[in-house]
Amino acid sequence: MPSKASPSPTATPAVSAYIDVDTVDATVSKSTPTKNSYQTVTAHLSLDGMPVPGAMMDTAWHYKTTLSGCQGQTDASGTASCTRSISRATAGYTVVIDVTFTLPDGKTVRTQTSFTPK
Repeated sequence: MPSKASPSPTATPAVSAYIDVDTVDATVSKSTPTKNSYQTVTAHLSLDGMPVPGAMMDTAWHYKTTLSGCQGQTDASGTASCTRSISRATAGYTVVIDVTFTLPDGKTVRTQTSFTPK
């Protein structure tokens, strides 16, 4: 009696723990704000085409002589924002804002935005 061939193994695709970032962007409320005004950074995060709610956003504002920050958390649309006074930021000096999202799985995603006080 001929032996039955055993079925060939089926390859199981690997599931990556890393999710591809489709969109991570950040903007500021004014590109050239005046001294002693408030500036808001707003950032959006989506993964695999879907917004990511509950991700923590930390910002680092690199002024000419100091470093400041603020935090936020993404809402259902994947958007987070935070606002702070720019006080007497140096006119003409571009303030770079590093924006870091910490995803629910602990991974981080980064982007930047900036403004130049007048």
